[in-house]
Amino acid sequence: MSSATLGPLSLLSETWPLRELLILNYNANLGFFEQAGLGQARARGARVTLISDFDMVVSDPEATRFAGRSYLDARAICHKGGAFHPKLLVALGSDQAAVLIGSGNTSSGGWISNAEIWTLLRANAEAAPSTLVRVADFLEALEELVRFTAGVHEVIAEVARGLRAFPITDEGPQMVSSAFGPIIDQLPRDSGVEQLMLSAPFFDRNANAVRELLDRFAPKHLEVVVGKEANYEGTTLGPLIEKWQGRVSEITSPRFHHGKVVEWVVGSTRRAVLTCRVEPSFNRWLMVEAVNLD
Repeated sequence: MSSATLGPLSLLSETWPLRELLILNYNANLGFFEQAGLGQARARGARVTLISDFDMVVSDPEATRFAGRSYLDARAICHKGGAFHPKLLVALGSDQAAVLIGSGNTSSGGWISNAEIWTLLRANAEAAPSTLVRVADFLEALEELVRFTAGVHEVIAEVARGLRAFPITDEGPQMVSSAFGPIIDQLPRDSGVEQLMLSAPFFDRNANAVRELLDRFAPKHLEVVVGKEANYEGTTLGPLIEKWQGRVSEITSPRFHHGKVVEWVVGSTRRAVLTCRVEPSFNRWLMVEAVNLD
């Protein structure tokens, strides 16, 4: 799902005409976006909307020139607290659409240098994955969960309508989101799990999310993968790994691994939640995730 050629910049470099480009993310560097992606999106005809958490935007006056003029630079505040944390990009045309669900914010790290995870969905006038309906559901659910700055509601409604217009012909990846309740409650209750693998740059201080996953899946084998810059509390995570006779593996790449994976194996089937932040109950962050159940 992740490669050097898959991500927002490669999608924006395509040439098919756009009506809308909608980007939802946690934090954004507006100068980077204007330099790296705005021109391509506008050249393809898109109305561009970039939505970020209300206090997580970097806007250098020397580098940011077009916010509010050539694109809508919008803010989001979650009604129930927590953070606005999705990383979702919707490129919508009259007879094509592409949706990226991932882990990268709109910054040089999130779009270029970090190791991120992206799930790409495509649709055209003849075929579309069922996941697009769930993406539209998520966008419409935001109306009740999030307060936006002016102009966002009409864009979200238009993009949701556009996604629903494509003919659903294929069963795509399932999508779960804390917009619909705690993410962990939306995962399958698989039994006979051979292996559970967790990889994330951030684990909660008390390792409660890891504990919930272990209680849910009761795996025979546990592997926790961390990068050199991973943030976790060893005095709580360590004993939990020992209790389940698990092992810790280190990512040796010098890149910052910002992608998140919860993966489990049942028999010959490998299932994964991609881009999931490992936090208590998975319900304090407004996220959208792609779940591959093939």
